[in-house]
Amino acid sequence: MKQLFVILTVFVIKVVANTDCDETKCVGHQKLYKEIGCTPVIEEGQCCPSRYECPDLKNLDNTKCHYKNEIYEPRAELPSNMTNPLCAAACYCRESSDNEKASFNCANIECPELFNREPDCIYPVEKGDCCSKKKICGDDRKSLPVCLLDGVEYFEGQSMYPEKESCHKCTCTKDFNNSTIVDNPNCEEVDCGIQLRYMTNLQGGCVPIYYGTERCCPISWRCPESTDKVESKGKNSSESKHKCEFGSLKLNIGDELTSDEKDVSCACVSPPFVQCVKATN
Repeated sequence: MKQLFVILTVFVIKVVANTDCDETKCVGHQKLYKEIGCTPVIEEGQCCPSRYECPDLKNLDNTKCHYKNEIYEPRAELPSNMTNPLCAAACYCRESSDNEKASFNCANIECPELFNREPDCIYPVEKGDCCSKKKICGDDRKSLPVCLLDGVEYFEGQSMYPEKESCHKCTCTKDFNNSTIVDNPNCEEVDCGIQLRYMTNLQGGCVPIYYGTERCCPISWRCPESTDKVESKGKNSSESKHKCEFGSLKLNIGDELTSDEKDVSCACVSPPFVQCVKATN
């Protein structure tokens, strides 16, 4: 009976630990992995992914375009409901050439309210749209419900960007609850459009550069160079089964890339991609 009781106790503790897991505290940027359809691999009893299993981007057909697990022939267009939320329009698959892979070519949507914004008006944006379709001004705003987020008041329909959850965008509604963001029905994860805009970078072995640890979308890209070297700071190769790959280099978890850019550091955090971060000061 004592042995059975001990086994049952261990099982209960394990379940509670998994339930209390807070993925937002995991080290490194997971945005790239989410947008290109990678599967997180979480070791038993752990909260954060130790690595990801990702599509083989380097061996995709370079004569066709690829987006969200679909293949598009040259000159094929993406439907507007897929591109409007990314503020992109008229996206079509541009044919490959001798020097370039096939890729999507899009026009950037520039919303009128960004250039002719009246200070006494709000410009609500409906879900799935890039720009506002109406404006509400003056006394008409007073009848609208108000939301409070990060000490700032918003009117119903306005977009809100949480300070601590930079990969989420929220919409002010009458039932908005600011106690949680990640599981909030009025919030959604920001789509950086990595697959749409930067697939050729990924196919070429490049990795995103992020601004610090609090920003969501990439600000630039780091591509392999012949002068790249590995600075060993992680486990020995015999101990590390899974590695990050960057060009012809293989990095153990914890290893870093040497770089001439002193304010950009690149390291193997969670394979298979190296993660690069630009210093904020």
